[in-house]
Amino acid sequence: MKIVSLALLAVFATGALAPAAAFAQTSTATMTTGQQMVLLIQLLQQLYALQLQLLKLQQSQAVLPVPAPTTFGSDRTPPLVSTVTQTAITIKWTTDEDAKSTVEWWAQYYRTQSWSETEWLKAHTKTISGLATGIVYTVRITARDGSGNVKVYPDQLVKTVDAPDKTKPTISNIKVSNITNSSAVITWKTNEKTKAKLYYGIVDPFKTSAATTKSITDTSLAFDHLVFLSNLENGRIHYFIIEATDEKGNKTLSVQDDFSTLWR
Repeated sequence: MKIVSLALLAVFATGALAPAAAFAQTSTATMTTGQQMVLLIQLLQQLYALQLQLLKLQQSQAVLPVPAPTTFGSDRTPPLVSTVTQTAITIKWTTDEDAKSTVEWWAQYYRTQSWSETEWLKAHTKTISGLATGIVYTVRITARDGSGNVKVYPDQLVKTVDAPDKTKPTISNIKVSNITNSSAVITWKTNEKTKAKLYYGIVDPFKTSAATTKSITDTSLAFDHLVFLSNLENGRIHYFIIEATDEKGNKTLSVQDDFSTLWR
């Protein structure tokens, strides 16, 4: 057993098969050739087993390289809001690889809603409908690729189109003052800024489209209005109608009114 121990020590020291020759020389005096061969084979088997154990030990202690995290490429183009109506927003965006996206949108006093894609795409489009008119919405898009990498696009603030103004202006506080035999001043107010047009004449019933009807127009937008009428017929009743038109083109006509000029 001393010979075996010496051989194993040589194996551990060198890690090679060369010590088998030295072992054969030291054992010649006491062992037959057959015994030497049997023992040599046993040592070689033990050496092989030790080498396997050493390999497993090296593998268990090895530092494996950490794969670099993968992300979306250099695409950082913000989403494009392509269409906005009173109740809908259409938004488009791209990813540099196939991805699924989630779109979230919300507004003050409105709950957050979301929608998610079910297909892997590079070009994405979403129309958000059922929105309130004239409200600012925040739209957020989050894209995720097949490896789980996530990109959150910058939030988009989008205001839906205001409802069309179809409300006619109102005319109030109509006054006629500074009446002379040939002139007068007419003033009035409107509840919003409007253009002014005053029709006047001496025919009753008064019609704004009649050939004898005259008019004065003021295209400036204002709440308070004043028109100076001159070259009027003295001692006659003059009829007039006021027309007010707001910025959206909504138009209002006052009821017919009148005043009389002085005699000379």
